[in-house]
Amino acid sequence: MSSTAMPKTRLNLRETLGVMSVLAERNFRLMTRFSASAVMFYIGVFADAAISAFLGTALIGQAQAAQIGGDYVSYVIVGLAYSQLMYTSISAPHQSLSGAYWSARLEPLLRAPLPLRTIIMGDALFSYFTDFVTIAIYGLVGILFGMAMPSSGVILPAAGILVLGCVSVLGFGFLSASMFNLINAKAPVANSEPVQWLVRTLQRLVCGVYFPVTALPGWLQTVGNFMPQTYVLDAVRRLLIPNYPKGPTLPVHSSFGLDPQVANLIAIAVLTAFILPLGLWAFDKGLEKARKDGGLSRWT
Repeated sequence: MSSTAMPKTRLNLRETLGVMSVLAERNFRLMTRFSASAVMFYIGVFADAAISAFLGTALIGQAQAAQIGGDYVSYVIVGLAYSQLMYTSISAPHQSLSGAYWSARLEPLLRAPLPLRTIIMGDALFSYFTDFVTIAIYGLVGILFGMAMPSSGVILPAAGILVLGCVSVLGFGFLSASMFNLINAKAPVANSEPVQWLVRTLQRLVCGVYFPVTALPGWLQTVGNFMPQTYVLDAVRRLLIPNYPKGPTLPVHSSFGLDPQVANLIAIAVLTAFILPLGLWAFDKGLEKARKDGGLSRWT
């Protein structure tokens, strides 16, 4: 009597990485299929970065310039580059879940021997890779506008903070994805979900992407103090911008008598420890709700 192999209920690490690479390759094929759209997107990235560098250099006051070491071009280019990676962490989970739902792939994916969270991160992996193209464009704009170049010795620590920054806001991303089922935010259009819209708006406004946090009104500074992006951007600028102030630049730096960079890392760790479990919990609750009310299929 012939035996039938039982389907796997769990993949090992090598198999998991293989699945993630296949998902990344799928997204690459989708992007190259619409190459004109990709080219136009990157032209827009170049234009936005150039406009930000030009206008900021022309309009920033002397007091604000002193707070960032007098080099606004480096300040805004580093801010744009790192915030792009954090944007991906915030938006990728909802985009992946939405894509699976509207292409009728969600139910088969849920039957796969791999947690949906892992599948979503594999689907998002390609977005992180394309971010490096965006960062390279930002770097080119910075060079054209006279950005100060960092020393080679800070590249590895800055890359570590890059990874830490992506993880620090991933909880926001899964909280955003949870809204897909919890409040039925399923419209396949940009800014159709409130968490992602709010967090991305606040990131641009209160976390120091374009100007120092201390230039904001006090109540907006308070909001920025509770977002990990604020500390990620300050930490990486301390590494990559040669003339960036060495002393306190955020309220937390003066509160506990710690070195500002140590205070940044502690703040990032504390906020991540709260936001990431919250996002994962909400994501699981959303799936639980969808299973109960039949919301996993687009045909229901």
